[in-house]
Amino acid sequence: MALSNSSWRLHQPSFFLIGIPGLEESQHWIALPLCVLYLFALVGNVTILFIIWTDPSLHQPMCLFLAMLSGTDLILASSMAPKALAVLLVHAHEIGYTVCLIQMFFIHAFSSMESGILVAMALDRYVAICYPLHHSSILHPGTIGRIGVVVLVRGLLLLLPFPILLWRLVFCQATVIGHAYCEHMAVVKLACSETTVNRAYGLAVALLVIGIDVLAISISYAFILQAVLKVPGTEARIKAFYTCGSHICVALVFYVPGIVSFLNHRFGHHVPHHIHVLLAILYLLLPPALNPLVYGVKTRQIRQRVLRVFYIKGIYLMTLSSNYSTAPVSEFFLICFPNYKSWQHWLSLPLSLLFLLAMGANATLLITIRLEASLHEPMYYLLSFLSLLDMVLCLTVIPKVLAIFWFDLRAISFSACFLQMFIMNCFLAMESCTFMIMAYDRYVAICHPLRYPSIITNQFVAKASVFIMARNGLLLSPVPILSARLHYCGKNVIENCICANLSVSRLSCDDVTLNRIYQFVAGWTLLGLDFILIFLSYAFILRAVLRFKAEGAAVKALSTCGSHFILILFFSTILLVVVLTNVSRKRVPMDILILLNVLHHLIPPALNPIVYGFRTKELKQGFQKLLQRRL
Repeated sequence: MALSNSSWRLHQPSFFLIGIPGLEESQHWIALPLCVLYLFALVGNVTILFIIWTDPSLHQPMCLFLAMLSGTDLILASSMAPKALAVLLVHAHEIGYTVCLIQMFFIHAFSSMESGILVAMALDRYVAICYPLHHSSILHPGTIGRIGVVVLVRGLLLLLPFPILLWRLVFCQATVIGHAYCEHMAVVKLACSETTVNRAYGLAVALLVIGIDVLAISISYAFILQAVLKVPGTEARIKAFYTCGSHICVALVFYVPGIVSFLNHRFGHHVPHHIHVLLAILYLLLPPALNPLVYGVKTRQIRQRVLRVFYIKGIYLMTLSSNYSTAPVSEFFLICFPNYKSWQHWLSLPLSLLFLLAMGANATLLITIRLEASLHEPMYYLLSFLSLLDMVLCLTVIPKVLAIFWFDLRAISFSACFLQMFIMNCFLAMESCTFMIMAYDRYVAICHPLRYPSIITNQFVAKASVFIMARNGLLLSPVPILSARLHYCGKNVIENCICANLSVSRLSCDDVTLNRIYQFVAGWTLLGLDFILIFLSYAFILRAVLRFKAEGAAVKALSTCGSHFILILFFSTILLVVVLTNVSRKRVPMDILILLNVLHHLIPPALNPIVYGFRTKELKQGFQKLLQRRL
């Protein structure tokens, strides 16, 4: 055995990383959002480290733990992402045997360290709330340093056996890893010698780390909850809970994807392998990308320090206001992010990538459906209609935003502003209505399959498209008309990147009550009705599916709704976040509201075609046929 092992290392000193098995043709597209997430992780965590390092007032226990978390996130993301992106983008599939083991060790060790840091942060919250007078004496710098050493040593000692146990294995067959990086179990499965010890130790470490750490965090919050409930006054309780908000969000972002990925890997034998790989990649990229955003938004001290570092004084804004306040104005000026002007060039990079992704993916979808005769069916015509709406929405918003970021072209005429306002409101409502029609399509396909060809016809799709355009065009055309009738005799600087109705009408010196009421009633009537009908459709679908007797029939039926359901979640979740943040605008920084407004018009168009492209077998096959013809 030793001879064969050494012989393998002599003749095959490397592994071959497949990337994402089954999605080889789509790997370039998948790499783009992963690249954006990695850039967010790098920029966000470096910013957090820089802010905490340079500001002595932030050298407090929670911020020091946050610095540890950011450092861990940087190493964790950088251990996986560069090689995974190289595999997906430039087909650099080969990885040396020793390098593979080192990558595996770093990924698993620093995942364990991150879990330990989250436990330490839960301890900090427990001491801060339950023993506030002793907080500084208990968690002094010496204690924090010792906690950091314990977390580091625990991660190293627990995970060091991973590469050592792998080194003793014999790989006498294929050395092709069906993954984008050297994940422990993916490498273990390639060995032709006994791997029981490797599997048992890997399972034991995972259960030990997750089990003990989640239990410790749960106990900490149980004591916190007990202490908070004893505090008199609702406001004091809310304030105490609010200090834990960031940590709870970060813990959920880390543990939920990790547990889902772990359960999926161990027990999801019927789940496609590319889903395993995508979940494993996102588990290592999402927390590092989101953690600095969560703490940057929710932690007042860090947010204020960031504002002090990157703050641009409002001279430009005041100059514009004074220059255009003496007479009725003929154009507006879009300020975008008044407090983050120096960040706009950096922000334009991910926005540009998302815009290119949205335009390219939707154009590819339209071309595939147009040229592939097998896709000339009602469902794909509805999907084409959705892609057209997405492209128009992107073209209405993003080019102007990028022109502001790159060339400082902030001026926009009255007519262009009101036209943009109409298209944004109208096409968002059209998108919602299209989701409702697609939900009805799924309802007929599952609940009345024999009648589906006679109900969902090309003529039905044409009539539905006309109804969608007519309903939303007629009901939402008053929005820009009501705004255009107002007098703008004072300030003409819109604190937004887009001509949103409320942002524009707020500048008027007339009464805008009618504008606000009409937008509120029209918006909630249209969107509310659509979501009620979507909910009813899925309620009937679920009832019908639960009556299926054949084994696997229910899962197969529900899988046909998966893409549509995911798209609705994207659309409704982002919309709900935008609405809630606007309602609580006094508590949320203006720049966050502006960014959410822009992303609401960009993220769904970028993700919609990708979701359908990945999950719909006919679309993937049609795209592959087109590529084969061209090649």
